[in-house]
Amino acid sequence: MKKTLLALITGLLISGCDDDSSSSSNSISKASESEIASLVEATNYTPSATTLTDSNTLSTFNQTGIVRFDTTAQIPLYYVSSDGSSAPDSIITGFSNLEDRLGDIFTDITVITADLSVYRDTSYSNENRGNGTFDASTFNSTYGVTSGLIISEGTAYYSSEYSDDPQNMCANAASAPYDGGLTISIDPNTSLYASNAVLWVNMGNGQCDWGYEMVMHETAHTMGMFDHLDDYFGLWSDTAMNVLATLYSNAGGSEYTNITINYQ
Repeated sequence: MKKTLLALITGLLISGCDDDSSSSSNSISKASESEIASLVEATNYTPSATTLTDSNTLSTFNQTGIVRFDTTAQIPLYYVSSDGSSAPDSIITGFSNLEDRLGDIFTDITVITADLSVYRDTSYSNENRGNGTFDASTFNSTYGVTSGLIISEGTAYYSSEYSDDPQNMCANAASAPYDGGLTISIDPNTSLYASNAVLWVNMGNGQCDWGYEMVMHETAHTMGMFDHLDDYFGLWSDTAMNVLATLYSNAGGSEYTNITINYQ
């Protein structure tokens, strides 16, 4: 059996809110309806995607159209806290705003009580890196996670190799807590995420501030807006929402030149 891997391991998802996402929504240009299709392709198309066979042979994945979560069932949401506390209002508001436009595509948030700090490399006192001990299969099995998004606080990857300012790496989409990479398994027959895809939305690194728009921004990265849109994305914007809504108004694999635009 073949499976497709989107290996997104560099700047766009390490930093998440690196340069343009610090901009105010009010200062971001709004793309016209006719521009949305090309912007969907610009942010969703991933030339680094590869196909992995059972013999561990890699080849280029011929992506011709949209890849995204399957929403025939709701996308499960989880929030991790060390003391069992509920998700803060900024996270609730971020997902509520997304559903206002995309529909009821997420489940209610299930709280996972776990201490994620055990996965942080404490030898980097001023950075936020993983120590290599996190095992996704064990974690998911322990807490009954089979698919969806896991949101956590204080786990955003931060390294001074990429920025001297922790605010520039305040949140990210990743495959694990304290991780700077995102790998997504795609069903090559449907161009939808594999049914067991579990992605992390890491909010905050202990040295920065974030709010609901940053939650939306990083969640959009996990949902298929893999790249930023120069002059259009920012922290969040009308254009970002129009692009995300268009992604989820069209079937997986839909060719970018033949998609229905969802524009407000």
